[in-house]
Amino acid sequence: MRKSTIILFCFLISGCSVTRNTVKTETNVQEMGLSFIEQVKALNITNSDFNISKAEIEIANDMEKQKMICNMKYKKSGIYLISLRSQAGIEAARIFITKDTILINDRINKRLYYGEPNYLLEKYGITTTVLPVVLGDFISDKSGDKIADCDNGKTVIIEKEGVKELEYTIDCRSKKVTEIRALSIETGKGIIIRFEKFNELEESIMPKNIVITDKEEETRISIIIEKIENKLESDITFIPGKNYEAVLLR
Repeated sequence: MRKSTIILFCFLISGCSVTRNTVKTETNVQEMGLSFIEQVKALNITNSDFNISKAEIEIANDMEKQKMICNMKYKKSGIYLISLRSQAGIEAARIFITKDTILINDRINKRLYYGEPNYLLEKYGITTTVLPVVLGDFISDKSGDKIADCDNGKTVIIEKEGVKELEYTIDCRSKKVTEIRALSIETGKGIIIRFEKFNELEESIMPKNIVITDKEEETRISIIIEKIENKLESDITFIPGKNYEAVLLR
């Protein structure tokens, strides 16, 4: 996978965690009469609004290493607002994503990129519905309990989303995804996402550390989440840059 593709994943999607270090391995969803898959989906962080006020991101390959600071607001209706800043605190980009819109304020080049989610599908083979997987969420239409037998406490579930095949490795006890392989059905290329240091946020469990690599391991993105709140105090709004050059994503 090209560097630009995996960096796009980093720009558009961030993981989430909490500052508390208590890990809930036995959850109350097990007491609700839900199937295994329903229990896994019940713990998705995108089931509710949240605000990541600080995440540290490092992008590294053989040529360079770059560090950034990110914050993200999310509404459970599928709205994302992501801000990327330098370590000095200067905002480089602000990204707004809904089910039918992508807007990016490029503050460095004074450009406003705009387009529809089909841009992601046509150019990168993903859709906005796949974005939660990088948060460690399990997205599936399945509701039954037909899964492979747990081997050493883990099971693997394979789903197809567009031209991507998503292979989830799930911890059978905590009901959380520990690894996702998102691969192209046509080429076999894709990314691997690993989740570590799971923490608790009310009814959800999420990773504090997220590591994204391409299948060839040429580029590595590390995300460490430091602060998160499980609510938003106001609606998400996006203000286009004043006098920015408008550029269609295509």
